[in-house]
Amino acid sequence: MEVFASVGLMWILKHGSILNIPREYIKSISLTAKRLLRCSMCLGFWCGLFFTFISYKNNGLSYDLIYIPFISSGTCWFLDSILDLVQESSLSISKLNK
Repeated sequence: MEVFASVGLMWILKHGSILNIPREYIKSISLTAKRLLRCSMCLGFWCGLFFTFISYKNNGLSYDLIYIPFISSGTCWFLDSILDLVQESSLSISKLNK
């Protein structure tokens, strides 16, 4: 469940239109934040780590919690790559129809 929450948080932070203004401001004052917000794998790891801490606070210590940031990172990268492919395909199809 934490992995799906991480993917959602990553997409909101990286692509959410409601966060355009704060995201651009943060990217303008910090090179590290700019790089982080550009990389779905990196952002996915930190989102997974965030949900790991929440799960730890709610459920206590479990060795399975160690894997959440890494699984989240890979899943966020994979699903963001799929989203990019779908968007590119959509643009290519719309250019062909014009």
